[in-house]
Amino acid sequence: MGVEIREYRPEDWDALARAHDAARLQELAPSVGVQAFRPLAETARREGSSTTSCGWPSVTARSWASSLSRTPR
Repeated sequence: MGVEIREYRPEDWDALARAHDAARLQELAPSVGVQAFRPLAETARREGSSTTSCGWPSVTARSWASSLSRTPR
């Protein structure tokens, strides 16, 4: 099984949010506790007023996507 690295697409949002939320719960459990958990969709809405069609703040989406294009492969 190979790994494909490509530009972010709006249709990636659901899978990205699922992966983030699962990892975040694991990260919080041994520290502050899972009661501190907020889903990515919720926190993304609060962080920006302009959103993409997937609900992610457009500035954040652009920043994230551009950081991926600068990541060494």
